[in-house]
Amino acid sequence: MSFLSPAFLWGLLTLIPLIGIYFLKVRPRRQQTSAYFLWEKVLEERRSRALFRRLRDLLSLILLAMAFVFVVLALADPVREGGPHEDVVLVIDASASMQAGDPSRFTRAKAVARKRILGMRGHQRAAIATWANDLHLHAHLTADPRALLASLDDLKPTALPGPRGALGESPPTRVLITDRFHDLPETVEQIAVGRQEANIGIVAADLQALPDGELGLYFQLVSTFGEPVRIDITLRHEATDTLGKVIAVEVLPGTNAPEVYRLASALRGAWLLQVEQTDALPLDNVVPLVVTKRPPIRVGVALEEGYFFQQAILSFAEHSGLALEVDDPDVVLTLGQVSEAERSLVFQPDGESPWWHGLGDDLDNPVPVVTTAGHPALRYLDVSSMRFDGARAMTAPDDAVVLVASDRGVPLIYESQRESQRVIVVNMDPALTESRLSPWFPVLIHGAATHLAGQTASYRSAYATGEWISLPPSARVIAPDGQEHNMGGEGVYGPLDAIGVHTIDLEEGVPSRAFGVGLLNATESLLGAGQSESPSGTRTAASLPWSWWLTLFAIGILVVESILYHRRRVG
Repeated sequence: MSFLSPAFLWGLLTLIPLIGIYFLKVRPRRQQTSAYFLWEKVLEERRSRALFRRLRDLLSLILLAMAFVFVVLALADPVREGGPHEDVVLVIDASASMQAGDPSRFTRAKAVARKRILGMRGHQRAAIATWANDLHLHAHLTADPRALLASLDDLKPTALPGPRGALGESPPTRVLITDRFHDLPETVEQIAVGRQEANIGIVAADLQALPDGELGLYFQLVSTFGEPVRIDITLRHEATDTLGKVIAVEVLPGTNAPEVYRLASALRGAWLLQVEQTDALPLDNVVPLVVTKRPPIRVGVALEEGYFFQQAILSFAEHSGLALEVDDPDVVLTLGQVSEAERSLVFQPDGESPWWHGLGDDLDNPVPVVTTAGHPALRYLDVSSMRFDGARAMTAPDDAVVLVASDRGVPLIYESQRESQRVIVVNMDPALTESRLSPWFPVLIHGAATHLAGQTASYRSAYATGEWISLPPSARVIAPDGQEHNMGGEGVYGPLDAIGVHTIDLEEGVPSRAFGVGLLNATESLLGAGQSESPSGTRTAASLPWSWWLTLFAIGILVVESILYHRRRVG
């Protein structure tokens, strides 16, 4: 045992004069009297009660001395050697599963943290942090309980999965208050607040438009119920409040097999997939699914003999978003020279142009090599199967992005931009090659047109919380609560922490997009099921400090002594 404030132990020395005064006898003054026989009976009665009175006074002295010792020891703040009297960081698990139960696990975790804060010694400091997708510090190390309690009251749980990342092992000590145990160093104390609760959750979901115009629905459920449960799953269109489908499902304990259904509806937009069941965690009962209908990309053909180009466009017209346009096209297909349109796809470059330099002789059987892997214009293209007959020696502009080059470094497909104009140049002569008769020719036109029109980004109908998604650097995201987030050139958005429909505003002239966000996490929906044993170093409750118990004992002793003193006075 050690003491955090050992200076107070010097107060025990004051017991010596106090006890001395207690035993100090005052010699009575002698006084002569002529009526001794009147006092004799009184003195005999006092002598008969003297022994009992001395014993009772001695007991009162012992009780008062014990109370004094306990008060002094409480002020000295005793602690066990190696006990939790050092600085500590109280880390509360703020992941989605902490919202389960009534009261919620997060509420119970805050109650445990509050007890630890109220039990702090005078010299002990603490900090408060939450742990979900990452570790966030909410209150720095301080010995002020009021500041810690105020910060604790402001904490809110999140919809994020977790926890993830590391807590660290260096001082100060970490105390994790969580609903399930984690593989952490033994130096991290884990306090469990979770208990087994019944829950059903959606852990995977998707909704897509099928080629025949119907919608295809996919979802998967997990359950912590101890027996099979029959429930209804509903799919409702959010804007029109149209009930699209009601599915009766028998949910088995654990992870269930995926379910696939068709929906005879052509409605696009946001749909809500919902579990119609009251359980421990409502957060995983609803998933928004967004089916986006893109407007067709209008492609114009600026050629007199453009039959093959027109057929390539029409082959993607029904389900892939290309439309043949004459008056106001989004992308213009040309041969030889770049059109004045803002977006152009040019085959067989010819003549003088700022979009290429140094046109030379034809190349002899160039072997295509992809130089910009993963470019959206090449997403579905098998470049190695293409022929580039009629390709000529040339040089691309300095700012061009070469997508495909020959084995000798001559650009075969490249993208360039000058002010507001964007152009993709394809170094081949379609009239001299059989490429226009192969399936790769319309695929090339489709990929280049969708990229130039800014519609290459493909977003899922729903994402899980905690995920990151790639967006154009100029995009603006509107969260379900109406808050706007400008990408600011970063190109990634996340972690996704708000359940609902997120809207993406792209560059001017490009229609906005949307996607849904749900919990979609089996670990969170299972609520830590199957974890029954605590790892070493874990605790389930926090005890009061010894100084509190010593103070309570001192108060109790004083109460007992006061009762004896009252009886002595009355007697």
